[in-house]
Amino acid sequence: MYRSCRRSPAASPSPRRLWTRAAAARLWWTPPLLLLASLTLFTVLWRPLAAQGLTGPSLAMFASALGGIAAYVVAAFGLRTVLALLLAWRRGGLRRGVGWRPPLGEWAWDGGWLLAGHALLAMTYSWCKLYLPAYGGGLWDARLAALDTRLHLGVNPNVFALTIFSQGPPWAAKLLDAEYSVFVPTMLAGAAWFLVHPRREARQGFAAGFWLVWAVGLVGYIAMPALGPALAFEGLRGEVGAVFPIAARYQLALQHNYSQVVRMLADPGREYLIGPALGVAAMPSLHVAAHAFLALWAAAVGSALRTPLLLLALLTFVGSVATGWHYAVDSWAGLLLAGAAFLLVRKLLVPPPRPASAAPEAGAQDAADQTARAPQTPC
Repeated sequence: MYRSCRRSPAASPSPRRLWTRAAAARLWWTPPLLLLASLTLFTVLWRPLAAQGLTGPSLAMFASALGGIAAYVVAAFGLRTVLALLLAWRRGGLRRGVGWRPPLGEWAWDGGWLLAGHALLAMTYSWCKLYLPAYGGGLWDARLAALDTRLHLGVNPNVFALTIFSQGPPWAAKLLDAEYSVFVPTMLAGAAWFLVHPRREARQGFAAGFWLVWAVGLVGYIAMPALGPALAFEGLRGEVGAVFPIAARYQLALQHNYSQVVRMLADPGREYLIGPALGVAAMPSLHVAAHAFLALWAAAVGSALRTPLLLLALLTFVGSVATGWHYAVDSWAGLLLAGAAFLLVRKLLVPPPRPASAAPEAGAQDAADQTARAPQTPC
């Protein structure tokens, strides 16, 4: 008997296998695409400012932003490593944890591109926000304040929240004032924590979603420039100072810096001292959007930080309105922005459901073994 040498036609790959192949490729080109997107955003938004002869960011400023973000990332990576080893020791598998070798090539590739992309975005955000008056168009404060009152049934949310905290226990106002003032370190620490997540798709998904939050928010600033209620209405700022002194000091500094920018644009021949990190914008609230996205991502990856980050997001939402930094509609828009960015990234990164009867695909067991050998943390 002779055995036929003809091969049976290859079975068409399943949708899940196609997604897996596409996802494997996407994990390599997503980080450089984020840097390219940041470069494109900077080019488009800076062009009208450069046409007016405005002084812009330099390589030294980019290096400073890169170094600042990298410091948080390195600290988060070190903390994750220590926690993973402690967890392995507690479970009696310290030898396995110490013997694990992380994929350094993947970490170096992701880290380099993602850090550069987010540093460029941070620099673009700071300078474009600083020069918002140069884009032209009137301020939206009166319209946003009127919309705020209509949406909340004739009640001014800023006055309402400020009244509650002025009549409540002093510790509550102090807590909210302090929490809102440490937004930058808490935001950077949370972002760094998820940028070094052990699962590659989790850290890249977070990087993409967080990038969307800040990029879309910056475009919103340019489309609807606003100072915020405490800066637009002097009477409210005086009341804020009596309850939230930290917020009032920052608001005074930003008001002075904004005035300097307006004078510089009106009289470009003179020199003015301005701070690039003291730009003024309100719509949407990226304080709320950033903390809300951190909380959503923590819940999505099953992080032990999901409850603390949720509480942080709630405090930031209340603080954004009570301290007069934002209209309530700004904060609602921030929540919507965070939710939209989260859903979009999850839609692109989550694989289709796998049938219960499906057999394991080739290489799935190897991947599972590698995951099992790696020290894991519940964060």
